[in-house]
Amino acid sequence: MRTYAGQVASLLADDVTKPGGGPRRYEQRSKQTEQWAELTLHIPKIQFVESSDRIGLVIDRLRGGDYFDIRFLEGYIGVRP
Repeated sequence: MRTYAGQVASLLADDVTKPGGGPRRYEQRSKQTEQWAELTLHIPKIQFVESSDRIGLVIDRLRGGDYFDIRFLEGYIGVRP
C-alpha cells in the first residue's frame, strides 16, 4: 500500500483465543513515506473462532482529499503457499 508522506498505515488483527477471553492484537505498521510498503501479519494459529475477531487497515492522520493505494490484498487459512 502507499500513503502520503507523514502518514502511517497499520494492518492489524484482533484474535480472541479462548471462550470469554480478550483479543490478542497482531499489528504491523508502515514507515512514513510515499513509497509502496508491504504489510504482512503472521498469526501462528487461530485457536478459537469468535464473532469479534477482526482484521483491519488503519491510516493515521487522514484529511479531506487524501487518498491511499492498495495494490494487492490476500489472506490464507493454513500455511501460505
